[in-house]
Amino acid sequence: MSARILIVDDDPICREIVTTALAGKGRAIESVGCGNKAVETLDRHPPHLLILDCALPGRSGIEVLRHVRGNAKLADVPVFLISARQSPGYQAAMLAEGAQDYFTKPLDLPRIRTAVSAVVGIR
Repeated sequence: MSARILIVDDDPICREIVTTALAGKGRAIESVGCGNKAVETLDRHPPHLLILDCALPGRSGIEVLRHVRGNAKLADVPVFLISARQSPGYQAAMLAEGAQDYFTKPLDLPRIRTAVSAVVGIR
């Protein structure tokens, strides 16, 4: 069974970079560009991992994270947040909201690949 990863970012270049970095190894990657579409996709077909930008049109990344954590069907889905905000206080707040990890832009792709492999492995 392949690992399903949902990438949510309003920047199509960032979505493509992350998708390319994580492609292969039995992973099925889907990406969307806004919070509302993310919630629709999550509710329809929960992924094994959600990679979520904090600043999104429609529902914000934090609103999507709260939706995930408040939904019994989604509550166990690991969430990695990505953001341009590098404040340690903001990062701590997002981890307290239920994110498993937090990555700042520009993205450290080797670190993301390692974290993704640790969470979903090769399914």
